[in-house]
Amino acid sequence: MFSDDVDYHAAVGVLTGAQALGGFRDEFIAHMGEANLVHLGGPDRLTDRARLRWEIVLADGTSFATGTDVLVLAEDGRISSVTAFLDRAPEGFADHHGEQDG
Repeated sequence: MFSDDVDYHAAVGVLTGAQALGGFRDEFIAHMGEANLVHLGGPDRLTDRARLRWEIVLADGTSFATGTDVLVLAEDGRISSVTAFLDRAPEGFADHHGEQDG
């Protein structure tokens, strides 16, 4: 799914490598518990780019956040880059990350 050297750009920072991305997921689960990434519609694709809308739903059914990712696809079809935008940030996120609505 991801190239070994995938880069991930988000409000929380930049991660490089599939291991770092997996570690970020593991830290989220350790902090928030199990969650599901729900795709909101199919991806929109344009050449080597794709846009994917998503929602993170916690195990208790609470909607944690929604967002839009812009993916760059390598020639082999794996994801080589992700830029993640929060459409609706988690409650209190702006207080800790300097994000502003809008």
